[in-house]
Amino acid sequence: MRVVSFQSVFAETLPSISVFWQPDNSPRESQLTILQGQLLFKNENDSWESYLFELQPDRMFRFIGDQTDCCYLRGCFLKKFNHYDAQYPSYKYGFRLQMGQYLAFFVTDVLDQFKKWFMMLKRFCILEKFTRKYRVIAQLRYNDPIFQQVCFNCVRLSDAQYYLVKIINKEMQPQQKSMMFKELMHLRRLNHPQLMRLIEIYEDEMNIYQVFDPYMGGDLRQHLRETQLAQEVGGQVEEKVLADMMYGLIGAITHMHQRGVFHRDIKLENLFVPENKRLPFVLLSNFCYSESFKLNGQNQGSYKKCGTPGYVAPEIFRSRNYDQKIDVFSLGIVFYILVFGKMPFEGLDQDEILRANERCEIDFKAEKRLCKNLSQSGMDMMKKMLNREPTQRFTSAQCLNHHWFIKMKCKDETKPRNQFQQQRSLSTIIENSEMELTQSFIRPFKESSQYMQSKKNLPTQGVRKNQQKQDTIEKIDKEFIYDTLEGKMNYINQESFLKAPSKINHH
Repeated sequence: MRVVSFQSVFAETLPSISVFWQPDNSPRESQLTILQGQLLFKNENDSWESYLFELQPDRMFRFIGDQTDCCYLRGCFLKKFNHYDAQYPSYKYGFRLQMGQYLAFFVTDVLDQFKKWFMMLKRFCILEKFTRKYRVIAQLRYNDPIFQQVCFNCVRLSDAQYYLVKIINKEMQPQQKSMMFKELMHLRRLNHPQLMRLIEIYEDEMNIYQVFDPYMGGDLRQHLRETQLAQEVGGQVEEKVLADMMYGLIGAITHMHQRGVFHRDIKLENLFVPENKRLPFVLLSNFCYSESFKLNGQNQGSYKKCGTPGYVAPEIFRSRNYDQKIDVFSLGIVFYILVFGKMPFEGLDQDEILRANERCEIDFKAEKRLCKNLSQSGMDMMKKMLNREPTQRFTSAQCLNHHWFIKMKCKDETKPRNQFQQQRSLSTIIENSEMELTQSFIRPFKESSQYMQSKKNLPTQGVRKNQQKQDTIEKIDKEFIYDTLEGKMNYINQESFLKAPSKINHH
C-alpha cells in the first residue's frame, strides 16, 4: 500500500512527538464525543488486538484498561483499504492513518461501522488525490478573508454533487497559515445547517484543498438593499420572517458556543442566503477570526480586540477578558439593522462611529422602520441582546427560550443534520501586535453568473502561487483596521466599497 511521501503542512500544528499514541490524562470533554466503539488495531509486533476507541473533533482516543492514549488527527492522512487475514476472515474493512512515517491500521467486520468511522474521520484528517475525485468548474469572484481569490465551484465525480473548494498554495505567509489552522480547527467542531460546513481537506505537494458545502449567494447587505427598494413601493419586512431568521441564527451560534467556539465577527457581510435557499434561511460564514474557549467556564483566555466597527460589543473596548456573549451583541446589531434599516451607531467619520459604538447608546424609538409592526416582545428580545452590560445580556441559549419565539411559533432549525452533535468589512478590526492582514472589498453579489469567471483562470496542478501576497499582506501601523464611513453607512446605494485605514490609535 502506497504511503504519502511529502511532509504535510499540518504537521506544524502537532506537538513534538516521537510516537503515534500519546498518554493522555487530561479530562475529556464528553460533549464533544462523536463516535465510540471496538476496532481491531495492528500492534507493533504485527498482531491484531481489539481496543475501545473514541473519536472527538481533533483527537482519537484508545482505552487500554485504566490507561488512555490519544493521537492528533489533524496531522494524519486517511486512506481506506480492503483487508484479509486468515485468522480474522470476517474483518474485511479497514482504514489507515499516517502521521509522518508512522502507520496505524484499523479493521472491522461490520460495513456500517466502517462507513461511520471513515465518514467522520474524513472531516478531521487529510485526504489525497483531490483532482481524481473532483473537477473544478469555475472561479468565484468572492474574496476569501485570508487568501483572497482562492474560491472555486467544483463537482464531485462520484455523484455529480456541487461543492465549494478553496485551493490554497502551501507557500503562504506565516500569519495566513496560523489563521488557516485556527479556522479549520474550529470548523471541524461544528455541524449545524446554518453554519458553513467543512466537508473534506485534501493536500498534495503544492496545494491544500478545503471542500465546503456550497454557501455562496447574496449576503444580507444585498438583501437589505433590495428590501429598502421594495419598501419604496409599499413593501416591508414581515415580523414572522424576521423571527424565523433570528431563531435560526441564534440556534446556530448556540450550537457554536456549545462546542466551545465563538465567531467574533458577525455582521451582514458574513451572513449569506445560499443560491438554493431563500429567507428566512441565513448561513453564517467566515470563521477566520473565531476563537475557542473552555466549556467548563474556567481559565477563560485573554483575547485580542476583534470585530467590525458598529458591531463590536462594548466590553471589548474595556478588556481583553470577554466571552461568547459578544456574538449575541453583534447578532443583535444585525437584528437592529433589519428592523430599522440603519446602523445604531452613527458618526461623520470612523472615530465618531467607534466612540458611539463604545458608548453603546442605542435609540430603540426610531420611527422609520423596515419592520413596522415589530411587537413589544420582539423589541424586548432586541434589548436583551443589545444590553451594554455583558452580565445582564442574554446568552444565546436564553435567547432561544425568549417568549417572542414562542409567540411567533418559530420552527426548530437548530437540530443537527446527523448524529455528529448528539454523539458526543467594513474590514475587521484587530490589534496590530498580532495581525498584519488587510482585506479587500468585493462588489455586491447580484446573481451567480456575475461572480463566475472563465475557465482560463482555473488553477492547474502545482501552479497556485500567491502572486500578490505582498499586495494582500502589508504592515498596518495602527491598532485597528476599519473601513470608510461611506462604506459602512451608505452601502445600500453603492456598487463597490473602498477601504481606508483610520489614522487614529484607539486606547
